[in-house]
Amino acid sequence: MTDKSEIPSIVTDDSVPREIKPDEEKGDSIKTDAIAINSTSASVLPPTELFDYIANLYQGQNFNKAYKNAFNKIDLESRLTPDQHEQLLQLSKNGDKDNKLLISLAEFLLEGLGGVSLRDTVMKHIEYVISDEGDLSKVQTKYVFQAWMDKCDIANRVSFMMDQIDNINDGIDKNGKPKPLTDSRKNIIKCIASIWLFYRGYADLKQIFRELSKETFGVDTVASESVERRALGFAAKMAISNSRDGFAFFINYFSRQQSMLANDLSHSRSHVETLRLKVQALTEEISQLKVEADTTKNQVQDLSSKIVSLEDELTLSKEKASHQGIHQRDELDTLKGNISSFLEQELAPLLRSALAANSRTPPKTRVVDIKLDDTLQQVEGKIQWLRQ
Repeated sequence: MTDKSEIPSIVTDDSVPREIKPDEEKGDSIKTDAIAINSTSASVLPPTELFDYIANLYQGQNFNKAYKNAFNKIDLESRLTPDQHEQLLQLSKNGDKDNKLLISLAEFLLEGLGGVSLRDTVMKHIEYVISDEGDLSKVQTKYVFQAWMDKCDIANRVSFMMDQIDNINDGIDKNGKPKPLTDSRKNIIKCIASIWLFYRGYADLKQIFRELSKETFGVDTVASESVERRALGFAAKMAISNSRDGFAFFINYFSRQQSMLANDLSHSRSHVETLRLKVQALTEEISQLKVEADTTKNQVQDLSSKIVSLEDELTLSKEKASHQGIHQRDELDTLKGNISSFLEQELAPLLRSALAANSRTPPKTRVVDIKLDDTLQQVEGKIQWLRQ
């Protein structure tokens, strides 16, 4: 068993693939270390070495649910040596000529079974096999997908990958010109490359759907929903599968997830729009309240100014009233003094004289009348003076 860190690169610049024996070119049986488990006997257990696990699939083992579950029991330290990579490549040419098993293996890796290092090793095997398609076998790398990614811009990874696949040739035609791969072979490679892109995190599903649709159907101008529906149909045809198996299930599953997210997004946008309208209404109401508050503030300021003026006027009125009261009291005292002086100095002597004249025997009525007349005249004079 070889540790992952000790595994050399599969093909270097100065190395070549191992020589294929004549019996291998004829499609005869290839001698491998694989354990044949085609028997229906329940006593035969799936292999625990990664090489044997994949080799048995190429030799006819049904990639069923039980066999998929056996992936969890593979030794986590199990790796593929360069020679084993090459042996599995030859097995794939005989046992998986249409690369449908590669599609099933690729989408199976997305289920997350087994260790990460095991899934990465299987994905490298898939890339290794694809790297031998057509004239790609002449390229000095067995990891052509990664080589393409290293040469492209981040913004157009998917389209760059699809363009490279379209440029794959399959030998020379009778006129000596490069013969391109058939559309079906290209589409299968595109399908596998799409899973590889998603698995490696180089592209999301929406980018892949649109690019598959564009490259396969040429529908750049149609609505996004229609593009993705056609992409799903294409993906379903690429993998011969039923119910929950194959790439078709994977694409459809994520399509449903994407539809659910789209619905959630639509509801969220509707909710956000409702909230926006409420916020707009509240903003307008707040603006109106601010205007009313400013108006009320101005009115309060005006009332405050009037109150201050009235308070000042009241203070002046109180001061004037106070002064007037003092002045009136002084005048009243003076008046009282004048009346008292008048009564004592002028009326009293007249009345005493009249009283004395009236007390004599016989009374001097004439004198009394004169004195009373004088007194009345003086009283009338004083009353006229007070009125003035």
